[in-house]
Amino acid sequence: MTLRFDFFSPMPMEPMPTLAALRDAVLMRSDKRMPKWKFRLASDIVTQIQPKPATCTRHNRAGLPWFDCSAVIRDDARAAMLQDRPHDSWQILFKLSIRPGDWLVPPRFPETWNFQATGIGFHRDFPEEDAVAVRERLLAILPMALAELRPGMMLKPACLMCSKVLTDPVSMARWIGPECYGSASSVIPFMMELAR
Repeated sequence: MTLRFDFFSPMPMEPMPTLAALRDAVLMRSDKRMPKWKFRLASDIVTQIQPKPATCTRHNRAGLPWFDCSAVIRDDARAAMLQDRPHDSWQILFKLSIRPGDWLVPPRFPETWNFQATGIGFHRDFPEEDAVAVRERLLAILPMALAELRPGMMLKPACLMCSKVLTDPVSMARWIGPECYGSASSVIPFMMELAR
């Protein structure tokens, strides 16, 4: 493969506060077992996102908050393709990192997010120059798709805190299992429009 080296350079992207808040909630619970979230971003894009602790490792030399991710791009993409990618698809391995902002000490700067491709897989008959367009599309769709999490985005009913499969409707509705939620209560908060 002769992709230009800068294909794998970090690129700035739009912040995703919902994803950051979800990561913080998971890390408040535990920093040992990180769930793997599987979402559908579009009809042809599925992704797996795993939050990681902000510790210095060979994958995270700066010790920033980050996510280890992969995406499969193919018509009629499904969750199983994240584990066993079909040959007629694109796969991009990437990481998302968050550089915290600093508003106390000049020069002040806001929180910044970076997208960095760490690997790519595609069929040998695919034009190699299309890899940049595939990466750009993923980079553009991630912040829009993950701005607000909706039940239809989940590829399987799994707890957002620990990734255990959810079986009862109450847990599926709140996306958190009874152990992680701390209650097996069937009370689900809801809003009611009195005008109706």
